[in-house]
Amino acid sequence: MCTTSLSVSGRADQSSAWVAGKANDPRALEYAEKANQLSPDQPAILDTLGTLLVEHGDANRGLDMLRKATQLAPNAPAIRLNLARALVKAGQRDAAKKELDELAKLGDKFRDQAEVARLTVQLEEKNRELEMKKRLAALGEMAAGIAHEIRNPLGCIQLFAGSLLAEVSDRPAAADLVRKIASGVKGLDALVRDMLAFTRDLQLVKTEEDLHEIVIEALELAAKSKDVAIGRG
Repeated sequence: MCTTSLSVSGRADQSSAWVAGKANDPRALEYAEKANQLSPDQPAILDTLGTLLVEHGDANRGLDMLRKATQLAPNAPAIRLNLARALVKAGQRDAAKKELDELAKLGDKFRDQAEVARLTVQLEEKNRELEMKKRLAALGEMAAGIAHEIRNPLGCIQLFAGSLLAEVSDRPAAADLVRKIASGVKGLDALVRDMLAFTRDLQLVKTEEDLHEIVIEALELAAKSKDVAIGRG
């Protein structure tokens, strides 16, 4: 947080706010608000207040304060860095990139280039995460459409297979083929259900369960393919 010349009372409250903020003191925001009242339009105070507001969840007002501080002190890179940091946190990616690019141009003239580089990497990671979310959302929509298109003919095939099985029940070889068709359709239908489940917005519901019963059921399921008996004690 930057410092500039301001009134003695405002400087004291701004310093108190800065120290309290570093110590996670809940009074930090109160000190900063008081300092801003005593010495309005001071870049250092606006910087401190804006940063604290963003940290306390009031991103809109905090960003307004930080932007104003940057306008009042355009040659104070420390304030611009706090604005960039707040923009990254608020998800305003384009604005954050613009501020970080301006800071990067300063090179060795700004000693905190390591933080600029860290925030730039963080911003790039957020961009990649957002792009991945968009792709997954598009994939989910496509999967849902495909699933619905496949499910309708599968139902018809299953219906016809049932009718055909009744007609060829006296011919074992033909009946076996029809059963294989029906089994394949069931497998595809299960796959379609999984695709539809993937596209739904699932919510976690917590319930109390008997862990012993869950373990036993899992072991019994695994043992079916190995002809192993699970004893209940």
